[in-house]
Amino acid sequence: MRAAPCADRRGLVAPLLATVAVRILLTVEFPLLAQEAYHWAYSVHPDLSYFDHPPLVAWAIRAGTTLFGLGTLGLRAMGLVFALGTTLVGLAWLRDLGARPTTLRLWVVAMLAVPILGLGIGLAMTESPLAFGWVLCLWALWRARAGALGWWLLAGLGAGIALLSKYSAAFLLPGGLVVLALDREMRRQLLRPGPWLALVVATLCFTPVLLWNQRHDWVSFRYQLGIDAHPELKLPHGIAQLVGGQLLVVTPVLAAAVVAAFRHFWRAQAQDPRALWFMAFGLPCAAVMALTCPWQAVKLNWLLPTWLVWVPAALLWIDEHGALGRHPRLARAGAGIAGAVLLLTLASPLIDLVPWQWGNRWSGWDKIAATVREVEREVTGGSDGPGAYFIASEGVNETASLSYWLERIHRQEPDRPPTVPVLAENTFGGPALAYDFWTRPAELAGRTAIVVLRQNRDGPSMWIQLTMNRCFSSVSRVREVEVEEGGIVVQRASIWVGRGYTPVR
Repeated sequence: MRAAPCADRRGLVAPLLATVAVRILLTVEFPLLAQEAYHWAYSVHPDLSYFDHPPLVAWAIRAGTTLFGLGTLGLRAMGLVFALGTTLVGLAWLRDLGARPTTLRLWVVAMLAVPILGLGIGLAMTESPLAFGWVLCLWALWRARAGALGWWLLAGLGAGIALLSKYSAAFLLPGGLVVLALDREMRRQLLRPGPWLALVVATLCFTPVLLWNQRHDWVSFRYQLGIDAHPELKLPHGIAQLVGGQLLVVTPVLAAAVVAAFRHFWRAQAQDPRALWFMAFGLPCAAVMALTCPWQAVKLNWLLPTWLVWVPAALLWIDEHGALGRHPRLARAGAGIAGAVLLLTLASPLIDLVPWQWGNRWSGWDKIAATVREVEREVTGGSDGPGAYFIASEGVNETASLSYWLERIHRQEPDRPPTVPVLAENTFGGPALAYDFWTRPAELAGRTAIVVLRQNRDGPSMWIQLTMNRCFSSVSRVREVEVEEGGIVVQRASIWVGRGYTPVR
């Protein structure tokens, strides 16, 4: 990596310090999302891998909570490290791609002002280590064009980190094959040990996932590939959701810059070696999502690998072609959107005030858990004897949120009670993702259950209420919980007690 002039480095100090400050604020103050609670549930069930995700997010949360305790700092400590690492490694990669100081500063700003990079990276989510491993792999591969073995090993490690984070890291493989075949500098490496040792390192990193799946009938791969699914064609809705969602997470102005950069680099493949790399690593994920969106909903974060390639490419194009000066109105619009996103990011802790009718699934679980604890004492007569009862909820995210806050309460008690089994929809015969591998409803036959149902606009889930009447000898509603924050009702739930549990066949 070429050394940056002192003036260039000084110009990066202020935005990097601002990035660190904002990231720390989000780490500590941003409310715990339900998906983060689900990943925390991974960490309290240590394993080589999990049904719907590889294990690195669980290992990272376990390390963070061991060091900093059970709170948002502990859950997100490693996410903060991964986010800052992605920013710094991205700077190194861009500098090696020939980026000028303006591009580097734009990258630092983009890591906060582009929603999928700002809020999408840094929380206790699989995207945090995925982004770090992906960018680390691309940077090391670019440096490995010169043939240094160390860079090849680092590329393998980056790919391994990405593969241990999320299965979409597999899109590194087609990109790597394309550049090995078509990049003249990379083709020369095929007769050297570097590429093969990188493959070995990445495979060794991924071994825990392979071992876990081999023991569980390759269930994760079948789930990710949709082998056991029965998709329905939803052509207009799926395409509109894909396009609209991605415009939202990258902003329309940056999306327009990406389109312009794509046109430029597509035409420049014969003269500019960077162009081949952008196509090779930036297109496969987008192409697969575009092909599958008519049959399944593409979530906002699924195209993160694509944007980790095309956002840097767009920033290079903007600077090298003077787009900011040639299109002042678009530049002002982009600056305005970036400023607005940054302000929203700073105000994002207020997301806790979203009303329950708007689909709030994350707020109020501390109050609900405290009420459940009261019901526990009533059900057990003040005795916390193991084996007397269990707890269940609807949805893995809701179940995990409840479990997390119950654990917070339990840790504050002087005589900590034994662990109570917590189940999700598998209590009622439904699929429950990783919970299907952690709890066995058949082993709880005959017990009393405390069931927590979060209310949506139509009230508690009707199918679970009907199933409860079939799998318990008696069912009674014992509490209605309404959680207010700042005068706004952010969560509603009902708490039920079912006695004489009979597992659903």
